[in-house]
Amino acid sequence: MTHYSVNRSLEIILESQAASGAFLASPNFPTYNYCWFRDGAFIAYAMDLYGQHQSARRFHDWAAEMVNQRADAVRGTRDRLALGRSHVQGRVQRQADRAAANLRRAGGD
Repeated sequence: MTHYSVNRSLEIILESQAASGAFLASPNFPTYNYCWFRDGAFIAYAMDLYGQHQSARRFHDWAAEMVNQRADAVRGTRDRLALGRSHVQGRVQRQADRAAANLRRAGGD
């Protein structure tokens, strides 16, 4: 038998999952309307354990799409780092900032 608080938690997670599939970091606080991959992965795992497979699949599909959209940038950065280019740090920070902004937008509707 599943405890009331677990059922309520599942309801909240399902109600606040973005249309994109992302799990919002904090659906009640507008400044936290983004998704963390690590936290989302834990949530997706829990959703799978409690039989919410479609919710977990939507998250994984979204996460794969976000990573695949940035594959060229990641490969380019990796290649520049392997060559020891010193200007990479600024570029990596700009890419990380853009990725964070995109993830925030992807988590909201």
